[in-house]
Amino acid sequence: MLLDKNVLLPRIKLIDFGLAHKIEAGVEFKNIFGTPEFVAPEIVNYEPLGLEADMWSIGVITYILLSGASPFLGETKQDTLGNISAVNYEFDEELFGHTSELAKKFISQLLEKDKMKRLTIQDALNHPWIKKMWSVVSSCSLQNEQLIHSKPKRLHRKSAEGYILLIILKWISFALGATRNL
Repeated sequence: MLLDKNVLLPRIKLIDFGLAHKIEAGVEFKNIFGTPEFVAPEIVNYEPLGLEADMWSIGVITYILLSGASPFLGETKQDTLGNISAVNYEFDEELFGHTSELAKKFISQLLEKDKMKRLTIQDALNHPWIKKMWSVVSSCSLQNEQLIHSKPKRLHRKSAEGYILLIILKWISFALGATRNL
């Protein structure tokens, strides 16, 4: 499962694949494990899983990276799972006041309850927010290598968003690599 705490900086690395499972074409897989805040509704409901569950996790991680808050966290594990089942989250003005509508739409399209309507890997890579942020990162005075080695607290807002974009693209490209193994 993809989690925000499983990212190592300054080089972006995905870690901790303890509960990971390779999805095989034509083989139904169900799972009830995972960190509650990050699991997709299909995990909560013990439905067959696919890469859509990872795309949900990317939505949760993007929400956290842009706001510093978890979208579904409740007082208890059951509250959290209930919030996920009901897709009960909001873009609180205090946390998302400076976040673009495109970014919020990107998150909303990843946090779609119906996994068939959720953004696919290709949809995410072609999303207008990702493309816009990529052009900002590309035109930024910092070279990508400098951006990767910088600490987020020292970056101005556009560069910090670029740093976030690099993390998101790393996760998406990881998921895309997984599709090549099917």
